[in-house]
Amino acid sequence: TTSAGAGDRRGSLTSTTTLPPCADAPPRAPRSAEVEASAARAEQRVREAAEAYEAAGHARMPSPEDWNEQVAYSVFVDRFANGDISNDRTNLPDMQADVLEQAEPWSIYEWRHGGDLQGVKDRLPYLVDLGVTVVALSPIFDNSRGEYHGSCTSDPTRVDPGFGTNALLRDLVREAHALGIRVVLDVQVNRACGNGLRYEKHPHIDEITECVEDYEYQYWNSTRDDESSEEHRNVLSWGTDLQEDLRHGSFFARCGLGKMFRPRGQDPYQAADATQVETEAKLLWTDDAAGDSVRFNTMDPVFQEVYTNMLKYWIAFADIDGLRVQGASQLSADFTAFVSTETRHYADSLGKDRFLVIGELSAGSPFLSQHLGRVVPEDPAAHPLPLKVAGAVAVVCAASRALTPPVPGLLSSYPVQEAFYIRDIAAGGVASDFYERQGWTDKIQAQRGLMEEQGASLGSAWTAIDAPNMQRLLSRTSGDEIWPVIVSLGWSFTWYGVPDLFHGIELGFNGLCFSDSEDRKAKVSEMVASGMSEQAAEGLMSKCDYSRGSGVDAGFYRQDMFIGGPMRLGSAIPSIQEHAAIRPSLMEANNPHWCEDPLLNRSNEIYRTAQALLRMRRSCKALRTSQDIRANVLTGQVDQLAYWKLHDDPADSSPKSVLVILSFSESPRTEAAKYTIPDVVHLEEGQALVDLLDASRMAVVYGKSVDRYILVPADLSRSHVSIFVPNDFVVEDHGAPWYLCRYHSLPPLPEDPCKKGPQDKMLMTWAALLISVLIGILALACHFRSGVYLCIVKQPTRPTGPPAAGERTIEAPHVLTAAIEHTIPERGVKVSAGGLGKVLDQMLREHPPGKLSLVHPMFGDVDYGKLEELNRLTVVVDGADQEVEVLTMSSEINGIVRTWYILKHELFLKQRKTAPYPCPMTKLEVLRYFSLWNQCVACLLLELEPDIYHCMDYHAALAPLYMQGAQQIPMILVLHNADYMGIIETDFINDRFWKPVYALRRLSLVFNLKTSAIKRYCMFEGRFNMLKAGVQYIREAQAGHGVCAVSVNYGAELKRERTLFASLPAIMPLDNATDPAADQGAAGVDELRARRFVAKFELQQHCGLEPDPGA
Repeated sequence: TTSAGAGDRRGSLTSTTTLPPCADAPPRAPRSAEVEASAARAEQRVREAAEAYEAAGHARMPSPEDWNEQVAYSVFVDRFANGDISNDRTNLPDMQADVLEQAEPWSIYEWRHGGDLQGVKDRLPYLVDLGVTVVALSPIFDNSRGEYHGSCTSDPTRVDPGFGTNALLRDLVREAHALGIRVVLDVQVNRACGNGLRYEKHPHIDEITECVEDYEYQYWNSTRDDESSEEHRNVLSWGTDLQEDLRHGSFFARCGLGKMFRPRGQDPYQAADATQVETEAKLLWTDDAAGDSVRFNTMDPVFQEVYTNMLKYWIAFADIDGLRVQGASQLSADFTAFVSTETRHYADSLGKDRFLVIGELSAGSPFLSQHLGRVVPEDPAAHPLPLKVAGAVAVVCAASRALTPPVPGLLSSYPVQEAFYIRDIAAGGVASDFYERQGWTDKIQAQRGLMEEQGASLGSAWTAIDAPNMQRLLSRTSGDEIWPVIVSLGWSFTWYGVPDLFHGIELGFNGLCFSDSEDRKAKVSEMVASGMSEQAAEGLMSKCDYSRGSGVDAGFYRQDMFIGGPMRLGSAIPSIQEHAAIRPSLMEANNPHWCEDPLLNRSNEIYRTAQALLRMRRSCKALRTSQDIRANVLTGQVDQLAYWKLHDDPADSSPKSVLVILSFSESPRTEAAKYTIPDVVHLEEGQALVDLLDASRMAVVYGKSVDRYILVPADLSRSHVSIFVPNDFVVEDHGAPWYLCRYHSLPPLPEDPCKKGPQDKMLMTWAALLISVLIGILALACHFRSGVYLCIVKQPTRPTGPPAAGERTIEAPHVLTAAIEHTIPERGVKVSAGGLGKVLDQMLREHPPGKLSLVHPMFGDVDYGKLEELNRLTVVVDGADQEVEVLTMSSEINGIVRTWYILKHELFLKQRKTAPYPCPMTKLEVLRYFSLWNQCVACLLLELEPDIYHCMDYHAALAPLYMQGAQQIPMILVLHNADYMGIIETDFINDRFWKPVYALRRLSLVFNLKTSAIKRYCMFEGRFNMLKAGVQYIREAQAGHGVCAVSVNYGAELKRERTLFASLPAIMPLDNATDPAADQGAAGVDELRARRFVAKFELQQHCGLEPDPGA
């Protein structure tokens, strides 16, 4: 490499660079006090996060023994699932906030659509069902510009509030780990963004060129501790949002826009004679765009320490399992070596000995070898390193040599070229080009050779057919055919590396807004009908017109994967396609449970094929290796790609050779076909092979020695993907229509989490049940105090003592009632949704003389006037301590001393009096609300010791479960509306499926109750039921006496029609509370009753029914 074009004063770059021994790496020179303070804070942040994680007793998830055995799923967070609609309008970009009010979504593809970490967390069971073992999250760090893609960060230490919180990410990771899924974060570390982050003056072309050339010269010719010159550097205004420890001029290149970099008066990207050094300089030291996005000076050693510690923080705090570095070829290679080694070394100290760090390296970028593996070339004389890179390698030398593998650079990248070629073939190319086309094979071999030469891991490379920055594969075809995706997935799952599914590929997503001109007209009409102007609708259709070539924005590749999303684009699956729509607003209500989301059609062929290929890959080691040999098609279909996959691991008993056949045509033909067998494949004549995807498809070995071939007979069923394995290595995958390689160690297929039917139909065999119990015990031991399954119980979960012998009358000078609805007449407070509120009004006026304590949550939009603080309660909700302030006031009327206890907490304050009850949907927040509420009521019951606990409906029916038996308080349960019965459909349990281990453990943590208590007191007919807790308490503690209904008829109806109450000795009737009529009942009860029966008789006659006074 020479410095041609960089100017004579840059000197020569042809000198050989040698590395000193590890022990000779000098310490870093000190910097200013402000810079050193930032470095110290970044380090302290990591230390405190690790100490807090350890103090909480959370177990860390070890790295997989081999990343090559994993299958990944890449989630584009904003478009994957909306789990919390309350943050949908948080951190919106300015342009979106403006157009939302106008319902004119000109740029809806650039909007935030509401996807968040809660949505990802809620859908982890979906990913378990698919079978993936790794989830990769698109960038989620704070981005003050509000961009949906998150690829330019303002604060790398904070989750973007539009996606959630740091704690939510930690919870997501812990729950994923409990389900056997590891979590990898996408990070963009080459630049920063922030409101107001910009140059104080715009540099001109000469200044930019001088600045960039200075940087490139220092990169190649200065030692690690040499500080960058300030000459030609621009001055930055920091704005308002950039993280404070990044606000140092030395941390930024400060040259200017790349399009204004003109070495020798020309653009390096366009000039035919541009040198690699010039191309690299533009990549590393210039800004991509004007505005508030500025390139880091990634060769600054203190910057490297600070930013690396910001990434290490997430390992310490959330226990993440790896990093994918976006745009890694736009980083100086000294930084990639430093950040890769230091994050891996830190993770190793926490038990993650194979922490993953891979990078996105563009094939056309110069000096790619300097980012990968050992970094140092085999021949330094022919390929010298920049001095900055050599210095970084020396600094991390000792740490890198202690790692597995012992290399300082990125562990791997992506086989991008191969994926591009497969996509080209699926979109109408020639299959044989993959092994025959000269330009293709050269690039494939160069890419593989580079990674192997540098000691990078081919097994850790990620192979993706669709990706966030790639046009959807099906948008390049007709869009309504699934076979291109199926055959491409067949390649991805049988190639080297880690198969990576981009969200929605398993659902046939095609990124199309319309399929043809007629469909375009229909879509425009639908958008206009939804309230959008015709001009805006036509504008969107034009922007989404793929016939324009490369002009379609990448936002359209990232279509919404939830039914409430505003940009539900096309799919090759008809049942999903029928829900395609673009609408001008965000979600206004929660999504259905993922089992019922019509976009998640898991019965489609792509989904089922992905499930099958995933299981096959994990069972057959040969499918995971980088050893592939072409199988020539001797006769038969020419549009096929066939290859043998091999492995030579003596410790693995799965078949040493597997034949993969991919048919790149809409309708694979069924004539006989012959395929060559290489010498290294040891199969004898007559050996039968079975297609794992379809056992009716078999093949046979014919011939001997060099004349051997595989014959696939004619007239077999058609298949786009076939994986042939010797028949003595084939076993059933119980419960599935496909087969696996023998001697695998895969767990059985999980039960369909959305399957309907009674619980006994979902039980496993006794042997499998025993295994699952043992696994559960082991998981609980490994995750002790992890906060995922641990049940923290501060009090016994139910009262003890002999049940009452029968009904008894209790003198009750002190009654405590707890209700979400409430009235405080003296303060003009009234929170009421119906009859229950009227009962409270009546109690306040007509209760027998004595002491009446009323416990209510505080509403954020209600003015309670001045209240006195009584105390503060601390309870455990979802594993975390929650402090609740108790405020009080008292008054007296008709001998009733009324004392209100108002509970103040952020969960309660979110509710509004117009909708007092938390929406009983799938949000975890609802469960936390009722856990907090019931525990607070229990605390006050224990503290105030009333004579009777008057419980209204299900809302506070769990409270007695938190009380000690010695402090048992008699309870009456008044049923106002038992139809709802306190059922909360959750992502853990709902009426469509029943998952005992996961569901009970998760609920036990939320409600701070033992799993046995949840199962005994809160499960009824396979559903989580809060009302059952109160009924069961009364049944056990009071011999079933103490349940009341608001009328005689309603009580009889409940006993007759609701099995929950069937075993109770009686349901006592109470008069339904009503406000007196204006005539104060002047007509008389007898007259009203007579009128009622007359009216009933006349109505029956009018409708032609038989008269029946008892109807």
